[in-house]
Amino acid sequence: MSELDDLIVGIDLGTTNSEIAAFVDGKVAILGSGSKNMLPSVVGLSPTGELLVGEGARNQLMLYPDRTVRSIKRKMGSDETVTLGDREFTPPEISALILRELANWASRQFGRPVQRR
Repeated sequence: MSELDDLIVGIDLGTTNSEIAAFVDGKVAILGSGSKNMLPSVVGLSPTGELLVGEGARNQLMLYPDRTVRSIKRKMGSDETVTLGDREFTPPEISALILRELANWASRQFGRPVQRR
């Protein structure tokens, strides 16, 4: 990929897990973070107020179910909101947090921001 090429990615926003792939050197490559290439589609708010996306959120699900949401994709298109701790989110806002985390994976891997999705 040359300096002038755009980094183009495709994202699968899944109900349980989400993935990101990029077109690199004429091939599709599944991207990841560390040894993981699937992000749990889970978002939470820690007791200290930190937004957690993926594994961290999934890890707190059993202890803090009122501060964690999963399967948000099933609520897309509804007027329903979810409450995490003392904050309220719409399904698109939760989905955007998951999508942003995946885009961050690609940006870290390639050392530049994702411009096109």
